[in-house]
Amino acid sequence: AQAAGLREHLGSLRQELRSADAGHALADALAREQAALDDLQTLRADTRERLAEAALLAELREQHDTLAAPPRLREANRLLAEFTRGRYALHLSASESGPVFTAEDLTAGQRLQLSELSDGTRTQLLLAVRVAFVTGAESGARPPLFLDEALTTSDPWRLAAVAASLGRLAAASGRQVFYLTSQPADVGAWRDALAAASLPAPTILDLAVARGQGTAAGPDQLAPVAAPAVAAPAGRSAAEYGTLLQVAVLDPLRPWQEADTFHLAAPDLELAHRLRVCGLASAGPLAAALPRLQHLGAADPGQQGRLARSLGVLQALLAAWRVGRPRPVEIADIDQSGAVSEVFRPRVLELLKETGWDAARILAAAAAGGIPNFRRNKLEALREHLADAGCLDERPPLGTDELVTEVLLRLAAAPQTQARTSLEEVRALVLRLLGAMPGAGASPPSG
Repeated sequence: AQAAGLREHLGSLRQELRSADAGHALADALAREQAALDDLQTLRADTRERLAEAALLAELREQHDTLAAPPRLREANRLLAEFTRGRYALHLSASESGPVFTAEDLTAGQRLQLSELSDGTRTQLLLAVRVAFVTGAESGARPPLFLDEALTTSDPWRLAAVAASLGRLAAASGRQVFYLTSQPADVGAWRDALAAASLPAPTILDLAVARGQGTAAGPDQLAPVAAPAVAAPAGRSAAEYGTLLQVAVLDPLRPWQEADTFHLAAPDLELAHRLRVCGLASAGPLAAALPRLQHLGAADPGQQGRLARSLGVLQALLAAWRVGRPRPVEIADIDQSGAVSEVFRPRVLELLKETGWDAARILAAAAAGGIPNFRRNKLEALREHLADAGCLDERPPLGTDELVTEVLLRLAAAPQTQARTSLEEVRALVLRLLGAMPGAGASPPSG
């Protein structure tokens, strides 16, 4: 319908051209005609994109009816992990209109629709799906893959990750991969990415030279944007190295996936350095990449096991620390409770600021008449919502010794970690993680 409307508009503009005498009327009509042509071209490109995605989804939907994880979806997930250095995972999620692609941000621990992703990440996801679809549909001959400026929205780190992954695919399968670009710097970026992955150098074909239309790009044009190097420990202490890397404190109220892997690798600073070089600066991507750490050259088997245990301790500790330590109330919590009408909202927000965004204090103030005419059933509804949202916890907080005990109990419920985590190892890591929290974390033992 939109295309038909644009074609009709284009026809009317052409009629104006035929009837226009000259001067400004003709120029304006020509400009509007060109704009309409541009809109139609954009619509065609968007339509082709949606049709390609629909075809991929239809194919995966058919496989998903019979297989828990279609091979092509598994391959797309593997490619996406390589493209994003373990930050994102691909899922086929249910919706009212049928299965749709979603991406899980392993750093933030949340699912995102494609429309919520950045242009660069969305490009990586769709490229992973298309490559997996094409290679999975083949039988016999393996035709070359053509990518026409498919990475124009990618920053240097994304381009390097995709180039290395496709280079490994080409080397393993003997397939040709053609990347078409009008950006001379892309040539250098691909060349450097393949060299860094110990893969064969690419063959560079300059079409301008082949057509006799110009000279090949020079060294300055071919130089890619250099990714910033990760500083090595170089004899620094853990405190000095963490400061140099600008390691964030461990916020116990944030998802565990956001925790900096420096806290898990320390005091092995060389390990912390290698994790960062591999793009594994956060706990979420590290957890996803654990089986591949040796392949990436980030850790030996002993270090891989220690990181796995440290991830388990981190998750158990944050869950235990939050007992009796609820997060601050946010304005969104009040609005989403359904208990506060527009009439009472200004006074509730005012009281929220007065009580330091503390759920227990605002509820106590409201019960004492701090919100005139606020009904008891609405107060109870607000209390229930804040408790469910993690803003209210009337249990006493755990002290350091109690936290160690609670972490051990939680680990004991996970058989894969019970036999491999000693009391001394747990206590040392708990103390180190508590020391990385603002204010040194734990309260004195309660009781």
